[in-house]
This record gives sequence, structure tokens and C-alpha cells, in this order.
Amino acid sequence: MTNISFQIVTLRLLCMGHTAELMGAEESLKVATLEKSLKEKEAVIIDVTAKMKSGESEIANLQDQIRSLQGQIKEHDNEKGRMTSQIHELENDVLEMFATGFDRAVSQVVAFAPEFDVGKLDVTKIVVNRELVEDEADELEDENAAPVDKEA
Repeated sequence: MTNISFQIVTLRLLCMGHTAELMGAEESLKVATLEKSLKEKEAVIIDVTAKMKSGESEIANLQDQIRSLQGQIKEHDNEKGRMTSQIHELENDVLEMFATGFDRAVSQVVAFAPEFDVGKLDVTKIVVNRELVEDEADELEDENAAPVDKEA
């Protein structure tokens, strides 16, 4: 019986060894799967990190462009302010020149026709149907203005 017991013990040891090998193989397979998964995740992390750094660089470039454009906007706003001021000055100059021209024309009428009553003349009126009328502020052009009749 000893021989059979010895054989049983040997078989059990072989079975245990084989079971241990299978468990070790199973564990090795699990470890290999986990290592593969880890490597894939590390590759994804490296890829995402590279994309993030690229994105950060692009963001920095865009922020520089934004600052540059904001500076240009400020310069253009300043230039617009200067030009608007200059337009107002020129408008005032034109109005002053218009009033001066009107006054000169009235003084020429006085010189050539002293009997004419220049008191009726008004820089703000226009001639419509041979009469002086108020100039409408909403008219784009003096379409109703009649040509000056030199014979009158």
C-alpha cells in the first residue's frame, strides 16, 4: 500500500504543480493583459498630452493675436476720434464760409441794387416757385428749388 499511497501523493503533487502552472499561466495572462492595457493607456496619455501642449501653444498664439488686435482697435478708435473731431471742425469751417459767402452776396446786391430790401433775404431759406420758403431739414436735395430767374 505504500506504493499506492506514494503514487497518490505523487499524482497529487503533480496535479498541484500542474494547477499551480495553470494558475501561474492564468496570472501571467492577466498580467500580460493588464500590461497591454497599461501601455495603451500610456500611449493615449502621451498623445493627449502632446495635443494639449499643442493646444496650449495655439492658445498662447491666439492670445497674442487678440492683444495685438485690441491694440489696433484702440489705435483705430483714437484715429476715429481725431477724424470725427476734424470733420466737425471742417463742418464748422464750411458753415462759416457759407455764411460769409451769403453775406458777401447780400452786400453785392446792396451795391448794385440799393433800392432792394435785403432784409427779406435769409440764409436759411430757399427759392420755390419764385418765393422764399423755409428749407426743409429732411430734404436730401433742393429738388423743388427753381432756377434763379435773372430777368426778374
